[in-house]
Amino acid sequence: MSSSAPSRPDSPARSLAVAARSIVSCPREAHLVVDGVDDLTDGFADDELRLQDADGRPVLTVPADSALATAARERRGAVLTLHSGLGGDDGVERDALLHLCGFLEPACTRTCECCEEQWVQIALTPQRAMLARRSEPGSAAIVPLSEFSDPGLRLNRGYLQRTAEHAGDHHHAELRRAVAARLGRGIEEIVGARLADLRATGLVVRWVTRDGADECWIPFGREAADPADLGVLLRDALLVDAG
Repeated sequence: MSSSAPSRPDSPARSLAVAARSIVSCPREAHLVVDGVDDLTDGFADDELRLQDADGRPVLTVPADSALATAARERRGAVLTLHSGLGGDDGVERDALLHLCGFLEPACTRTCECCEEQWVQIALTPQRAMLARRSEPGSAAIVPLSEFSDPGLRLNRGYLQRTAEHAGDHHHAELRRAVAARLGRGIEEIVGARLADLRATGLVVRWVTRDGADECWIPFGREAADPADLGVLLRDALLVDAG
């Protein structure tokens, strides 16, 4: 992959790369085809397939003795098609597809502490990336790999959406405490709260009380530089509001 400097933020190449990386961070469905492997789920259940974005290289965590792990050790060719999970269920962004063609290779191996089963992370190294739409068969735009692999795209829209969804699903109590502190009310008065929007500069929290629903914008002290920095700012914002 090229290590050339990124294009202008408003360039077509940059826009394609931003859209593609957002889909890698926030896929709704993933379909993988690997040379010489008929049963990709050999050794684990469908819902155990976990995908992460490593600067444009999708990383899957699979059992060390699975067919996919073997394919990675043999550096088999593969095609990964990702259906966009961006936006709402009926939004136009869900029409987008990302096709990544390349080869699998091992990333690292770890052992599960609770059962001592070995898992391996395998990466798909793209040699070609294409954006398309389900509603327009045959349509495709080539995404320049030099842009697609840029570490500066880690904090993309898909990552922000997935982080907001995770906060709503797994940190409901923290959100309720933050809202209660902000309103000067007891946490028991906050029936529900969720992170409605997350940006590099702040977040929108929505909540429900017996009096109705409302929302507020909570700015960060500065713009987040990367995912790790975003995590710090998000925790600080909620903790500060929670007192």
